[in-house]
Amino acid sequence: TSRLVELGLEQPYNSQRPWNDEWFRMSHANMLELVRGIMATDGWITFVDAGRPVPGGTTKRDSISIGVEMTSMSCMKGLHLMLSHLGVLSYFKPHRPERNGGRHMATYRVAINDSAYSKMLLEMLGYIPGKDDRVARALNTDVTPVAPLARFDRIASIEYVGIEEDSVCTTVAVEGVLNVGGIISS
Repeated sequence: TSRLVELGLEQPYNSQRPWNDEWFRMSHANMLELVRGIMATDGWITFVDAGRPVPGGTTKRDSISIGVEMTSMSCMKGLHLMLSHLGVLSYFKPHRPERNGGRHMATYRVAINDSAYSKMLLEMLGYIPGKDDRVARALNTDVTPVAPLARFDRIASIEYVGIEEDSVCTTVAVEGVLNVGGIISS
């Protein structure tokens, strides 16, 4: 618990959990420890067995997906970026359930839907407290390996935008659909 207080993660409400960009400077082992802790408290691991009916047919292979959901947008955006830094393709998405007359608080999700990336992260983590049986099942699931650089082959262009106060700003177009702004400090 003292480590959670030190990191600023022990808060009375999930929505108050902050994200500290200094965490990107942690060692690889410490990043994995932070991800492990978040997965232990707010994460899930799900499985779909081969042969299960899905729209358009049936699943051909067993699949694994993992994710985290919480009300702290900054924590979820930070986790999404940290997973990318660790080489794991994940998706960040706001989730605003409309059920029950909108009485639920908005939540944010980071999900890894690709079985190979899910297994890759679980191999890096090794274990997740309280989820040992699910981690063991995932690690024993046969998945198609991640193709080298598979997630980096969709950049259509990188455009130089300008310099402002010792920073360079770029815009990245991914297959002409998504524009992401980024700051590169000089």
